[in-house]
Amino acid sequence: MNGMFKNRNVVILIIFGFFVHALILKAVFDIYFSSPIDNGMTPIKSTNNPPAKRLVFIVADGLRADGIFGKSQSEAPNLTKIRKTRGSWGVAHTRVPTESRPGHIALLGGIYEDPAAILKGWKVNPVDFDSVINQSTNAWCWGGPSIVNMFNRDNLPHIHLYSYDPSMEDYGKNDTISLDQWVFDQVENFIEQHKICNDCKHFRQSGNLFFLHLLGIDTAGHAYKPESAEYKSNIKFVDEHIPKIEELFENVFPDKSTAYVFSADHGMTNWGSHGAGSYHETETPLIAWGAGIKINQKRMDIDQIDVAPLLSALIGINFPINSL
Repeated sequence: MNGMFKNRNVVILIIFGFFVHALILKAVFDIYFSSPIDNGMTPIKSTNNPPAKRLVFIVADGLRADGIFGKSQSEAPNLTKIRKTRGSWGVAHTRVPTESRPGHIALLGGIYEDPAAILKGWKVNPVDFDSVINQSTNAWCWGGPSIVNMFNRDNLPHIHLYSYDPSMEDYGKNDTISLDQWVFDQVENFIEQHKICNDCKHFRQSGNLFFLHLLGIDTAGHAYKPESAEYKSNIKFVDEHIPKIEELFENVFPDKSTAYVFSADHGMTNWGSHGAGSYHETETPLIAWGAGIKINQKRMDIDQIDVAPLLSALIGINFPINSL
């Protein structure tokens, strides 16, 4: 008889333990896997007196901070000169997962990726989100289709997206520079066409954003590793085009009211991977110069999600609604 009660108590204890563990597991998911998206909030304007009328935002996909800082600063002489003489700079610290999509959501949305996106490999966001691109007066975006095309799911008329064919990414593995060359050529052609356009008032409005997504460095890192000549060559190529892009905009907009921000979505390990939390993956460069940027030669680090409110404040648009 005592044995029967003893067995019954063991069964009750096991069932109780199961429910306790299930409750704890649910609590973990409720805390760490809850969506950061809160719909229905009222947009908040960053400032009524923005220091810049337009913003050029350049993201070098897969560029880790030590790729152009410290011992590697000679790989990017133009960016080095900018940050040392007329800009502000530091390291933007990312979060795991260090993937392209979560990185761009942090940079332009000011939020960490919706955890539900893990079920889709961090490629497709299951929930709509607000971004600097949405809040801009007008936005023009050039780059890889997997990045630029995710910023206008609602087909808003003020957002203009330009991306190369996905097959070009496969070809780019053998010629990574061609991916970034396409972006620079498209931007140059666009600016040249619009500078003589008399009916393009939207092109000269305040609060405009020009977003350049450069995939070449990331592709070179995956194919050849970050210590390779190919990776460093792609960095030099991007660096050589930074002053060309700046000159292009300054010639079209000579009012000295253009701000420039250069950063990356994530870094990369020495063996050409990313997604985890090593410092090579989570530390990305951040350099800002132009209108509204105070010259500061001292390194100033920020969280990656703080880049979005910085971009908003520079051109006086609303902060992304869910920006943290």
